[in-house]
Amino acid sequence: MNKITVRPFKHDDIETYRGWVNDPAIGRLLGRIEPVTKAEHERWYERLIDNINVRVFAIEVNSEYIGNVWLWNIEKAHRKAEVRIVIGLRQGQGYGTQALDIITKYAFGKMNLNRLYAYVFDYNKRAQNAFETSGFIKEGFLKSDRFINGEYVDTYIMARVKE
Repeated sequence: MNKITVRPFKHDDIETYRGWVNDPAIGRLLGRIEPVTKAEHERWYERLIDNINVRVFAIEVNSEYIGNVWLWNIEKAHRKAEVRIVIGLRQGQGYGTQALDIITKYAFGKMNLNRLYAYVFDYNKRAQNAFETSGFIKEGFLKSDRFINGEYVDTYIMARVKE
């Protein structure tokens, strides 16, 4: 398996990312219901980049952009943040786990956070496995938490604390 690298997410990445979000299989994993327009995605990117409580990174394998990993809703006072990840290309090869390891090291080290958490849909077994392999545990279960494509979806809360 190739090693991944992460770099800042940039404007040049957004059309590729929008393509992943609009892919029905990937969109389902993200909880997307409607396709994302170019204008909507531009506004999302501008808000994302301007948000001081977010750190977003592009994931690359051999300089190929394959996904994103980010810290969302960073709460410095409580030293915690939500982790979000999407792998758009080369799924199922362990790259998500590697990206989670990198973002965890960054969050616990450089940012001095103490707790990371994620919301993972019950049907996303690949994401559950990646988080568990990266040391996250299932802390909670939210029954019928989301309504996606006409059905209620259960969600796990997965978390890891600084060692």
